[in-house]
Amino acid sequence: MKHCPDSYFHIDRRTPQVQEDIKLPLIYVYDLPAKFNRELSKKYKRCSTDQYGTEVFFHEALLQRKRMKGDIMSDLLSLQQSNVRTKDPSKADLFFVPIYGECYLWIYEMLQHVGADKSFSLTNDFFMEAVKVIKEQHPWWNRSGGRDHVFVFPGARGPTIFQSWREQIKEAIILCPEGDRKASFFNTHKDIVIPGLEIDP
Repeated sequence: MKHCPDSYFHIDRRTPQVQEDIKLPLIYVYDLPAKFNRELSKKYKRCSTDQYGTEVFFHEALLQRKRMKGDIMSDLLSLQQSNVRTKDPSKADLFFVPIYGECYLWIYEMLQHVGADKSFSLTNDFFMEAVKVIKEQHPWWNRSGGRDHVFVFPGARGPTIFQSWREQIKEAIILCPEGDRKASFFNTHKDIVIPGLEIDP
């Protein structure tokens, strides 16, 4: 077998650059009442740092408020440098819905110990109230049937923590860390698998 010198083949080991002319989708972030998101993460710091913190992370990154410290999703931090967010919903390709559902469920299930049934019932009411704001106070959901709306469910249970999810947000895009095709709540045609978050103390 004849030996080929290194110069025989040209191997380009440079990191490929993303084309600057690629158009990223514009994302509108709903300004929901703070009780659905920021009030929770402000009062309960664990909601931003434990394994369910991605629901906070995505929201904060899109708002370009802060960088969270941790070895997670470095590529997603580019959201803060890119101009993907639009404040004009008429120009948006996607609509981000910032509801901290896992945080809310944790408060009742793990902190106040009201029991699983009661915790899930309260969490369902929490989601229902937030979704009602979006559907009744804004026109964008009805325009697409929710197909261009994005929800983050950072736990293995996915959207099932919202017991009425099938009736209310089935067509929406779900971001969650579990992408098992056997999972009834995950649709490989529209939903997206995301990393979990665990920030070291």
